Amino acid sequence: MGCGVFGVALKREGQLDSFAAVGMTSITHRGEESHGFAALEQRRTAFLGLKDGIKIRRGMGPAMMSSEIFEKPIYGRFGTGQTRYGTSAGNGFEHAQPFGYKVNGTEFAISHNGNFPNIMEIARDLGIGRDKANNSSDTKIAGMLIAETMRRDPNLGIEEAIGKALKDVAGSYSMVVLFSSGNRKGLLAVRDGYGKMPLWIGGNDAGWFVSSETVTFEPAKLNAPDYRRIIPGEMVVLDGNRVDSGIIFKATAGHCSFQASYKERIDSYFESPVSDGNGRSIYEIREEIGRIIGRRYLPGGSKENLIVIGVPDSGTLIAVGYHDETGVPFKLGLRRDPYVGHRVYMMPSEEDRERMTKAKLDPVRAVVEGKRVLLMDDSVVRGTTAKRQAEKLRAAGALEVYLALGHPPIISGCPYGNDFYTEELMAKGGDVARKLGFDDVFYISREDHASAIGMPVKSLCYECTTGLYSQPVELLPRSERRN
Repeated sequence: MGCGVFGVALKREGQLDSFAAVGMTSITHRGEESHGFAALEQRRTAFLGLKDGIKIRRGMGPAMMSSEIFEKPIYGRFGTGQTRYGTSAGNGFEHAQPFGYKVNGTEFAISHNGNFPNIMEIARDLGIGRDKANNSSDTKIAGMLIAETMRRDPNLGIEEAIGKALKDVAGSYSMVVLFSSGNRKGLLAVRDGYGKMPLWIGGNDAGWFVSSETVTFEPAKLNAPDYRRIIPGEMVVLDGNRVDSGIIFKATAGHCSFQASYKERIDSYFESPVSDGNGRSIYEIREEIGRIIGRRYLPGGSKENLIVIGVPDSGTLIAVGYHDETGVPFKLGLRRDPYVGHRVYMMPSEEDRERMTKAKLDPVRAVVEGKRVLLMDDSVVRGTTAKRQAEKLRAAGALEVYLALGHPPIISGCPYGNDFYTEELMAKGGDVARKLGFDDVFYISREDHASAIGMPVKSLCYECTTGLYSQPVELLPRSERRN
């Protein structure tokens, strides 16, 4: 699952929900289907009738609207939260994270971003069965593996148990774990060795925070300027006053290229192991994608009567970059309804995607009528949005409609946490322009996309564009996916 995770470790006991409100709303765009927050509520709050221990609050819908979390005081020092987008195999309340566990006097709760495609095979080897109603989430089963590892070896601490339980698990994970074991209490964050899903850590005078994106640490959010990426294979342990870290898995970097084109906010940074600082801002990356496309593509070989527009929000910056490079007029030719959820790709069913697409975006007739229109978008996965926009633009009077895309063609499913499947991908076989209803479709190349990010192709994951996988994973059809 391509979700968002958050963690907080305060130096002194405080009101955790105030930090959760800021941290989790900053990553709501990564998952709007459900959300949750687990907190280690401590004895000082006993007068409120709360027991010492981990308490989990979960709810449906976007985290920014959560009455389950933000309208009730949560006191303590440590907490973790997740914002989730659902899949067809599981998008109900029972799949909302975090998940909690108890074993050998240890309590822990997990928030996870990623996917474990082979986890059931490992679970069966340990004798852990799967009840469809309760254990269908791969994250939930990962927690069961960790708990079972601790049960079998009571001398293992939570850090050692995680390393041992997950060492043979394929897929990807950026995971935040809240734990309480006797006098040891705290938070830990861990990434798999491939580092496909992002994870960052930052601090300020109040404590330390973990998040899927750097926007969480900006001055307008938690104001934690001292932040860095958690590198692939690294585990970081926080007690609120100290940060301990170490490499527990061999690192083989392969950051997800789709994050840069689509997933991340424009005020976040895309991590880079080949440059100093925080890497390159998503804003700059998307503008550069547009500039590169401008050097490679001109519809019909002519600028005559041509305008460029973008699909909000990520396509808009690509269109701006294209305009800067070519001088083709940039126009706000699509209006997005502010009351409709904005991530069509994340909707769990084709019916939901069609319904949202119809309501979400409308062309501005005064802008597109009588024009040759170049539409810029971050990517095409299933083609739901693009096909509808081609129809709407022509109905609004556009003479010709072209599409340029800021991510290479996605031809194979993702086993690492992006919710798309080989059998439903628009770019897999056939004439994409004809299928979508455009006069022509242009894709940026892998080499040019990596150049816009500022990294070599080999440092990024483009496996969905090649069908060649770095891990021994089985691509299941949508109907059989577990998470």
